[in-house]
Amino acid sequence: MRRQLQPGQVLYLYCEFTHPHKDKFLVVAYAAPILGLLVINSEIPEYIQKRSPLKQCEVKIDVASHGFLAYDSYIDCQQVITSLTKDHVEKQLLNDMSRLKGMIAESVREQVIAAVKACEKLKPREKNRVLTAFADV
Repeated sequence: MRRQLQPGQVLYLYCEFTHPHKDKFLVVAYAAPILGLLVINSEIPEYIQKRSPLKQCEVKIDVASHGFLAYDSYIDCQQVITSLTKDHVEKQLLNDMSRLKGMIAESVREQVIAAVKACEKLKPREKNRVLTAFADV
């Protein structure tokens, strides 16, 4: 199971960090020493669309290359979620393996790397974790 939690893997998990709590698509950003996840949203929030430095941290993930999506969406690369533990994620996956969706396309992976590099909101340590993890894949 832990081998599946590699950078670029898309998961569909129940998330308690959202309000209201709900299932969300997430991309594994890194898996060591803790699990870091990027959120996939169906659209870019208006406040981000109006701010160019934030908008460059959004990466389009297309339904044509990612059949598990119902429509084109966006990976938010300006925040890494670390509140979901590996144990919690593994329990959800063991209970329902269909929550493991597949890897992001290579072109999207490259755009995520570029967005993380350009993101002014991420702390250098967080950027380094994501970039190192994606480089190792």
